[in-house]
Amino acid sequence: MIKRKKVRLISLRTYAIPIGAVIIFTIAGIHFTDMVSRFLVDHMEWESDRLANNYMSRLSDSVAATNVIQDLLNEKLIVANKTLWKHRSEINNVFLKELSKDLKIDEIYLYNSKGEIIYSTNDNYVGWTAKEGHPVYNFMKGMEDYLVEDIRKDTESDNYYKYAYSKHSNGEFIQIGILSDKVYELTNRFSVQQFIDTLVGENNITYIHFVDNDFNITASSDKTKIGDTAFNELVESENIRHNRNYLKSYRHISTYRTFSSIYVDGIKAGTLVITYSLKNTVTLIKNITIIIILILFFLLVIYEIMTFLIIHKNYKIERLGYYDSLTKLPNKEHFIEFFKEDIFVHKENNKALLLINCSNLKLVKLIFGYQGLDNMLIEITKTLKTLDINNTHLFRYSEDSGKATLF
Repeated sequence: MIKRKKVRLISLRTYAIPIGAVIIFTIAGIHFTDMVSRFLVDHMEWESDRLANNYMSRLSDSVAATNVIQDLLNEKLIVANKTLWKHRSEINNVFLKELSKDLKIDEIYLYNSKGEIIYSTNDNYVGWTAKEGHPVYNFMKGMEDYLVEDIRKDTESDNYYKYAYSKHSNGEFIQIGILSDKVYELTNRFSVQQFIDTLVGENNITYIHFVDNDFNITASSDKTKIGDTAFNELVESENIRHNRNYLKSYRHISTYRTFSSIYVDGIKAGTLVITYSLKNTVTLIKNITIIIILILFFLLVIYEIMTFLIIHKNYKIERLGYYDSLTKLPNKEHFIEFFKEDIFVHKENNKALLLINCSNLKLVKLIFGYQGLDNMLIEITKTLKTLDINNTHLFRYSEDSGKATLF
């Protein structure tokens, strides 16, 4: 096999450049895809944090508004009780019914010191007596002069009321009630649950929980979770305490969970837990990755085509510069490079040089023409190639003299 430095360099570039290009394009594609993916995830996290902070501010205002409404209702009930005591001498069933309409109160009961209703807005309840264990009985026996209860179910009518009580020095006491529907109507607009319901479906939100300071879910986009204590695990409780946001998987979908503490008047009311779906982000990353791969593949194909054309062109130039166009044998320039490398570099090997001179070529050309001369040289070349001589290299040294060099 003919060994030449330039031939080896060209051959090396033929394989090295495309392989290098593939490696570079692959590394660049992976790096760029990773950069895009990281950017999209970081942007999603930033946007989620921004929305969570916005929701936190709005929810804090809602909780504060709800508290104000509750305070106003409580104040209304207390004022109504005080008003009744000022008109104690006028109290009867008719008076209570008229007053309840004026004050927009649903139920008013006047009890004697034994816990028996003596006057009421509902005639059917006159004579009813509170039994031991009943909330009315507990207030009667308690030490408090005023009490405002949370909404509870009435033991007699199954309706839900918000009740307030007040005692007189003679042992009598008054119970005033407002239907929970009215309370709900006033507070629902600003309630945590109403706030959460308005957010469901926005900004890729998967679910929202409001967790109180005891890690109980008091409001949720998933109503079945209300009352659960699913967030009392050590890891989750620490995340809630320190508002640690993190990525996780929810129903085999990548999500980003945020924790935002809700404060009202400087006191922590609970934590808003929002889980955002990264499904759209992941899909976008996949689509961008596919596009990048297709672009890189297209560029690589274009590059390979151009490389092939350049290599093919270089090969033609090489053949023109180092090979005889007629016999396809290596020419004089090729022989000189080969001679320098194998004769002077590898001096330890024995070598021999055989010069074959074809004479009377002009006569052959005169008789048979150029084509006849060319055919004769081609046949001579074929004959020399058939010689069974090991480690030989055949060159056409001179076109003018018709010399060929067998080495």
